[in-house]
Amino acid sequence: MTRKKYNNQQRRINGLNIYYDEHNRAIFYNIFNKSGYVINESNEKKYVTYSMRLPLGVIAGYFGATVSNNLLIGIGIGLAAYAFFCYLFYGRFLKELTTIPNFKRTKKDSFIKRQAELLSLQRIIAVIIMALLLAVAVVANVTISHFEGAIAMLNYMLAIAAVIFSLVYIGVLINKLKNK
Repeated sequence: MTRKKYNNQQRRINGLNIYYDEHNRAIFYNIFNKSGYVINESNEKKYVTYSMRLPLGVIAGYFGATVSNNLLIGIGIGLAAYAFFCYLFYGRFLKELTTIPNFKRTKKDSFIKRQAELLSLQRIIAVIIMALLLAVAVVANVTISHFEGAIAMLNYMLAIAAVIFSLVYIGVLINKLKNK
């Protein structure tokens, strides 16, 4: 499967705080200082990596709890990883970008609509299948490994999150098929 190439008129990245200005530039809106930061093509990959700071913190916490078999250690590792990535994002990365003080946000399309426009049908289906497989694998892991207590609860929460994620992408799939 080849990646879709986007011309200058198409939007390359999206997210909760990503807006596009009249010049079709991607702008990250920082809700804390009400400033916009221009994300050009050369820093897109860095932005995508740093925008995953919360999931990376959760994954680090999950692995920390699983390896140590102690939920508090896992929470500590997760929080430390999240804080580290927040420092890299807010403390270093944003300082490298062109700043637009008092950036005025515009109305955005919904997440589901944007994802339906950006992703191919095959990729949407693959995301749904992988999320559901993750949920099944996590529940099977709990059953096979005989996890109990907080570790089992953490695994079940991950499985529920994977199912919710797949339901969101089922909405994306429906939107894609409806607007085809």
